[in-house]
Amino acid sequence: MPCPRTILSPDLMIRIFHFLTPKTLKTVMLVCKSWMEMADDPTLWTWAMVTVNSREDYRKLNIPRLKMIQEIRVNKWHTKQYHEFPWKYGGDMMELFQLMVTIPTLTTIHGIEFHDLFNVERRLMATVFNRLESINLIHELTLQQQECLFTALGEKETNVKTLIVDCDVSELRPSLFASGVTNIHEVMLINDEITREQARAVFVGINEGGKPLMKLYAQSCIIDSIEPRLITSAANRLVEFTTDFYNSDDQYETDQDENDYVTDEDEEELDDTNEYKETWREY
Repeated sequence: MPCPRTILSPDLMIRIFHFLTPKTLKTVMLVCKSWMEMADDPTLWTWAMVTVNSREDYRKLNIPRLKMIQEIRVNKWHTKQYHEFPWKYGGDMMELFQLMVTIPTLTTIHGIEFHDLFNVERRLMATVFNRLESINLIHELTLQQQECLFTALGEKETNVKTLIVDCDVSELRPSLFASGVTNIHEVMLINDEITREQARAVFVGINEGGKPLMKLYAQSCIIDSIEPRLITSAANRLVEFTTDFYNSDDQYETDQDENDYVTDEDEEELDDTNEYKETWREY
């Protein structure tokens, strides 16, 4: 159909389109070719969240209008090919990261922690992760991947605000581990493989001062063998410091009330609710 007559410039039209709801914006694209081209501007689609269910969905990340999105959801892949050929699946993750690195505004990747990343090139993975606001490390990464990632996390320009370490990083040099941890605002250390030397290096780094780290939760780390004065001094520099550790009475000390625990049924219901709320944003 013919385009509606307008005396407004494309730039001004795009500014007007910014006030539209996502549903209305999608409708605007159907008006005519000219309006579709203007509504295709990436700045109008930052609210969208691309959902990747399989390799076939990778094409979504090549759509020009989605080159400034902030969130991606990578769902679990329950396929026969994945279980029979995990090496090929790792290759799929490499391709996904190559696409995600072309989206500099990306700050959140939901579900990536459920996928094996051992085949992703270490510098590529570090670049993508370093742009995120939160990282949940439960992956089995190679030592080279870990070194590259923690080197990136230790740099001033990292965008990461929250870091959860729940994977085996025991081979990392304590100084490198500490430089990455103390450069993040909020950190949770919840893996049994974190060594005493690594944990001690973190507290030493905190005591040196001038670190961005504000909140630290250290669980299952060997902190009971670290000098109490070192821990106390570091804790006094933080906004919040909590821990649970195995004491001489063979009891765990924790600040979490048993009523705070969420059952599997509660988690499933919460996931369903969140999925419903997010449907309008999916692409």
